[in-house]
Amino acid sequence: MINHPTKSIVLKPQGASEQWGFPGAEEMASQQQGSNETLLPPGQHAIPKAGTETAPTEVVESKTKAYSIHDLRPDEERSAEFYSTNLPSGFHFYDFKELSVRKVTGRVQAKFSRAGADGNARHLVEGVSALLGNGISAFDLSAADFRWLLHFILLLSYPQSPRRITVTCDGEKHNDMVASGEMPESSLRQVHNFDRPTLKETFFDPASLDAIDLTPLKAHNLGVYTMRDSIDFEEMFAGQEPTAEDIFIYDLAAYLKGGTLEERADKVRDMSVPEFKALELYRAAVQQHGIRSTIKSVCKECGTETVTDVTISVQDFL
Repeated sequence: MINHPTKSIVLKPQGASEQWGFPGAEEMASQQQGSNETLLPPGQHAIPKAGTETAPTEVVESKTKAYSIHDLRPDEERSAEFYSTNLPSGFHFYDFKELSVRKVTGRVQAKFSRAGADGNARHLVEGVSALLGNGISAFDLSAADFRWLLHFILLLSYPQSPRRITVTCDGEKHNDMVASGEMPESSLRQVHNFDRPTLKETFFDPASLDAIDLTPLKAHNLGVYTMRDSIDFEEMFAGQEPTAEDIFIYDLAAYLKGGTLEERADKVRDMSVPEFKALELYRAAVQQHGIRSTIKSVCKECGTETVTDVTISVQDFL
């Protein structure tokens, strides 16, 4: 799987045998362990019972002048149905410098339903594209910006979206009691209801590129891993497992601009060591933007507090 700065976005329908998600995410996933989310089936949105732990939505102040994801601001230059939003990238990688989003319509809801039924990311991105103003395509957004946008749409169009998640307690005393046979192993896994997770935003700092010597890449146009790259890679290797060589080449190719993913991969294959080393440093720097979604829960058996990462899912939109 190609690495990019987002966790997997679950597409597989409820009850499927395996999770589906966009390729990659190993680097972010390594920072966001412990997500064992189970989702309510469509139409069965249980209200959290009294006494269950529901994490309040935390508004984290942006490092830039940009406003928070929680600020739902109507776009004054467009019709009232559109809302302006910032992006974690600060629009640094795009020709456009602002973005307007409207609420989900029936036509888009149908796209989301198809994405959930087919496990196909393309339908999800097409649906999100239909909600964007000024002809902007969600396919051209970085994976991290796209994940941010999914959270924004969820806040905008689905103000009440109860979910539940299975959390594994990591309390030392609790685990010792399980190991000694005093408590069953199943007691470590508990289902918690929640409505809104805590969202922590990280905005891209262009100054981070100043510390990198990009001279070896002066002959190349640099960009960012986009949703188009993600889906092209997924479809390119449909039904087969990419090799370690494929992962290395296409991952770096996604950070070049111009031409198809395959054409950019050919450029990487012909790169010198200083070139691809510089490209690896560039990739690491531009990946530093996005959003992290977590909930805080308390074990009913031992009282241990656990912070668990939450994966956004197409089922959240159904």
